[in-house]
Amino acid sequence: MTREELEHLITQGEPVHRLDLAGVDLTGARLDGGVFNETSLRGCRMDGSSVREANFVNCDMAGVSLTASELRHSLFYSCDLSGSNLAGSRLVNATFAESDLSGCDLCGCDLTLANVAKCDLSDAQMRGATFDRTSILDSQVSRIDLSGTHLIRTVFQKPDFREAKLAGLSAEMGIFMDADFRGVDLSGFVLQQCQMIKSDFSGANLAGANLTQCNFQESNLAGANLD
Repeated sequence: MTREELEHLITQGEPVHRLDLAGVDLTGARLDGGVFNETSLRGCRMDGSSVREANFVNCDMAGVSLTASELRHSLFYSCDLSGSNLAGSRLVNATFAESDLSGCDLCGCDLTLANVAKCDLSDAQMRGATFDRTSILDSQVSRIDLSGTHLIRTVFQKPDFREAKLAGLSAEMGIFMDADFRGVDLSGFVLQQCQMIKSDFSGANLAGANLTQCNFQESNLAGANLD
């Protein structure tokens, strides 16, 4: 199937069901409102595409390239996006649920109001991404790279940050629930007006951190350096 044929199918309101589109060049495609179910887009080039309000369910999108694309209000449920490249894309109000985003490049993405739930973000690159009212819930974040990001009103539930790359990260009015910061170096970090709820900071280094109006409700600070 060509890009033009796929665009026509979606324009007609037809679902894309169980098609093998692996490796197809979809650069600059207009796929707004598309419904993709059990379809393979593995290794596709979709850079610069418009994929607003699209639904992807049980799709194989491993290694897909979706850089600088428009993905507002799109849904990815039970999809394999491992090793994909979404750098610089707009993911405003996008939802990722029960999907594999391990090794995914999300650097410079706009994740305003995005929701990520029960996903694998291991080794994901998120440097310079925009986090504003973003939610990352009950997801694997081993070795995630959040270097240099500024989190605004962002919610993390059950994250394990012990192997995460957090250099230069700052947070404002964020909520961290059941977070694992054991032994993490947070010295000099700016974490203003954040709610740290039932989180573990034992052995963490918070020396020189700006914790203005932070709340550590029911959190463990045993052995943490707060000087």
